[in-house]
Amino acid sequence: MELNILLFIQENVRNIILNYFFAGITFSGNNGYIWIIISLGLLLNKKTRFIGVLSFIVLLEVLLINNLIIKNCFERLRPFITYAQIELLIDTPTGYSFTSGHSCSSFASAIIFIKYLPKKYGIAAVIYATLVAFSRLYFGVHYPTDVIAGMMLGILFALITSGVYEKYVKNKIVSKWL
Repeated sequence: MELNILLFIQENVRNIILNYFFAGITFSGNNGYIWIIISLGLLLNKKTRFIGVLSFIVLLEVLLINNLIIKNCFERLRPFITYAQIELLIDTPTGYSFTSGHSCSSFASAIIFIKYLPKKYGIAAVIYATLVAFSRLYFGVHYPTDVIAGMMLGILFALITSGVYEKYVKNKIVSKWL
């Protein structure tokens, strides 16, 4: 079923305009670049500094838990490796497929942003995270379950991290550093 979804996207959704659009989207998600840049910007303002710190924390969780542990435990090959029918339109990604690091980091930061930034910025972050996640399917570098699991894991990281912040840091002495 997952292959059929990827082939449907490849045969019915891909076109020259979307190829360029999603290439830019997926590139911005490489190594969490877009989320790191936004988080750095948030660090510059004392009112949003804690949001930048929380975003960096969840991105570090994604790196350590998802990218270094989970991916290496499952060792799932990417769809374009397993199925010759998947036409790769971007540079060959490295590492394993499960779970999608792009989706995980995007949703981890986006959930932090929607929780603490004004609504319009949070919604924009979630929409962008969704585009990043879909771009991984668009290019056939992840299976749908890789993307869904990455999204869910990113949301979980964000909820746990914000919960710890709310319970132990917010309005405490430590928060004065932020």
